[in-house]
Amino acid sequence: MHHNHDRHTAQVMLGFAAGAAAGALAGLLLAPKSGAELRRQARDSASRARGAVVDKYGTAKQAVTDMVGRGRRALDVGKETYNEARTSHRVTG
Repeated sequence: MHHNHDRHTAQVMLGFAAGAAAGALAGLLLAPKSGAELRRQARDSASRARGAVVDKYGTAKQAVTDMVGRGRRALDVGKETYNEARTSHRVTG
């Protein structure tokens, strides 16, 4: 269940960053500015949006890495429990 929630959270964060970048670009294009000023603002806005996306990607990547680690630990515990039960059954059975 956590896997779907983390994936959804990552998708929402990336969608938010993309929406913010699109909104900022639309605002720049609709504002009355000189060509040089508009290009500078577009470049700055794109740089900020890229930074936000990279940051959100890093957060999502870390969440996936954490999930994989938790899954591996749970699998190890499950294997250990299974082997203990199997060994116990052989000794008493």
